[in-house]
Amino acid sequence: MKNKITKNVLLAAMLFGGLAITAQADTTIFTQADGVASLAYSGGDVTSPSVIGNMTIQADHSANTVGYGYVAGQWQDTAVIGNTSANLSDYTLSFTATAFGDAPNWNGGGGITVELQAFSPGFASMIGDIKTGGQAPGYQDWYVSGSGSSFSFNLGDSSVWGLPMGSGGTFNSTAPIMQILVQADAGWFGNATMNYGVQISNVKLTMVSVPEPASLALCALGGLGAFSFLIRRKI
Repeated sequence: MKNKITKNVLLAAMLFGGLAITAQADTTIFTQADGVASLAYSGGDVTSPSVIGNMTIQADHSANTVGYGYVAGQWQDTAVIGNTSANLSDYTLSFTATAFGDAPNWNGGGGITVELQAFSPGFASMIGDIKTGGQAPGYQDWYVSGSGSSFSFNLGDSSVWGLPMGSGGTFNSTAPIMQILVQADAGWFGNATMNYGVQISNVKLTMVSVPEPASLALCALGGLGAFSFLIRRKI
């Protein structure tokens, strides 16, 4: 009898443990495959800026100029779904950045800034934007190397917010149009031909999703019913 009760208790624990695990999961809101890529802008002593493939930006520096340069690409999803939570703490942005060309040899790595933007329907106005940057001295960005650097940011953490490259404002996590903008920065001295860029991979914006209370209640009632049946049958 005691062994049977113990087995039933363990079975119930496994049942409700499974319910607890499935009660919270991540919903993918945005990946690099969802976005349409385009060149955003470039500046400084940059020639031939371009966006290549799914999420790679590059630029060249002419041998006839001395200075710095930057180039940015953007990936926009005009049909964002699943972002039902207005709580920024429910969202995490993650990606891997890998520098290539001559930039990795400058100051230990190529510099990047990343901005997540939200728009209203019809592109009538920008709802808000954030910049997850501000790590490299003298630049509002991070250094990344040729071996790649992985980043992950909870959007509810105030430390990841900084001065925006765009219009600024309060980011609306429930907006139907979102855009990830990546800018690669490089600086050099001397008249020399230079190319540099950054490859962004594993881009993912996720939201912690919790089933509706009614669904959880039904699961709980079903679990209690199954547990009661087992107890009546085995004891």
